[in-house]
Amino acid sequence: MILNHKDLNIKTELLSFKKKIKYSDNFIFIPIKYENKELLIQTPDLFIPFDINKYSDKCTKQYLDLSFQSSIDNKQTELFINNLKNIHNKTIKNYESKYEISDFIKENEFSKWMRFKISEESLVFNQNKEKIEKIISKTYGVFIIGLSGLWIMDNKVWFNWEIIQSKIYVPIKLKEYYFFDDEKEIIITPKRNIPPPPPPPPPPVKKSQNKIIIQKKNKKFKQEENFFQPNINELLLALKTLRAFK
Repeated sequence: MILNHKDLNIKTELLSFKKKIKYSDNFIFIPIKYENKELLIQTPDLFIPFDINKYSDKCTKQYLDLSFQSSIDNKQTELFINNLKNIHNKTIKNYESKYEISDFIKENEFSKWMRFKISEESLVFNQNKEKIEKIISKTYGVFIIGLSGLWIMDNKVWFNWEIIQSKIYVPIKLKEYYFFDDEKEIIITPKRNIPPPPPPPPPPVKKSQNKIIIQKKNKKFKQEENFFQPNINELLLALKTLRAFK
């Protein structure tokens, strides 16, 4: 059974610590059950600040840090953290007198966070339910986490939190051209200052009109050739002659 963070209410009386498995004098494992079943929880949106890392160069085991810097609902995140604290408080109540118990929820100047073990077999999906190869850092995701039990080493208690599955909100990337183009291509040409068209030519003159105009011009020209203009002496002589006939 997987518990959903939205209606999660961890009841400490339903948590049970099973019989110790002793691997050596200083290495003990204590299984944990919830209602006698595996304790699996679906988280709210959590931020992935870094890539998956190894505990050391010689160790093949890997871990992933997840931040409670929520992208959607801080109330849901706080409720989820409080449920996890119930598990921690129940562990303190049972083993505080025997072992040193550290808190699995850490805090820095940016947010609260947790460290989870993660195996290579852990499945990773994107938001479209498609399998992807790896968990991408600097993104958000939802995780199914499990607490299988407690490791006790050198009188210190370590919580064995693991990531079982991951759903990562992968940024969308289109590798091809996906635009919806119109069927008809619209060509836009720049506006230019076009000069106005030249005025139309004058209407042609008929031949008969040409003849009349030419005749008038010739007649006027002849009249101008026969025109006589007397001088002042001739005018005085003519006036004197007219007086003599009176």
